[in-house]
Amino acid sequence: MKLALVLTLVLLGGATAAAADDCSHRADREAALDTGGVRSVRIEAGAGELRVEGRTGQTRVEATGVACGSSEQVLGQIRLTARREANVIVVKAEIPDASGRGWNEQARLDMTVIVPRILPLEIDDGSGSAAIAHVGPATIKDGSGELTVEDVVGDLRIEDGSGSVEVAKVTGNVRLSDGAGSISVREVGGSVTVDDDGSGSIDVAAVKGDFTVSRDGSGGISHRDVAGQVHVPSDHQNH
Repeated sequence: MKLALVLTLVLLGGATAAAADDCSHRADREAALDTGGVRSVRIEAGAGELRVEGRTGQTRVEATGVACGSSEQVLGQIRLTARREANVIVVKAEIPDASGRGWNEQARLDMTVIVPRILPLEIDDGSGSAAIAHVGPATIKDGSGELTVEDVVGDLRIEDGSGSVEVAKVTGNVRLSDGAGSISVREVGGSVTVDDDGSGSIDVAAVKGDFTVSRDGSGGISHRDVAGQVHVPSDHQNH
């Protein structure tokens, strides 16, 4: 009896795990627009992995992705669109929320967006890892998942919910707030400001401007090679 109960629990656990990552239906998605007269790009991503890459000489915003759904019906509701709003190109992942599908059905869109190197970016990402590289000035709002940002020409602003944040090679200022997860910032031409950090370590290096932490919850703070002034809560400081 006990053995049968254990086997039943194992099978139920396996079924639950499979349902949690049920991606039995997949399809490619794509959208693109020319950037003539465009002054910025906004990317609205939901659940799924996101990669954004800037390229010199690029004259179009090109988005490609793989839609993943637990049923054909859910898959058919996942779309990738690109439209112009005045002088802004908006790339959006349209994914049905829980109210539009069964409680145990899964939906996500893993996508890659190629943008011109110098266009300012605004990114709103839901859940899943995100990697942004070789871009112009950027403002990023990230829900959950690892976030890496590298090679930014201009200022970078990040508002992150949970998950680690890694930033490297920013010519301007870096300003960020983070709920939970470690923060690593390297090679910044301006100043680094952490407005609010809930939990997790902060490690900053090679900053030509100032380094400031306005409010920090838990986790150590370390810094080195900061050319400007350092303003860090004394009870968290660790050189």
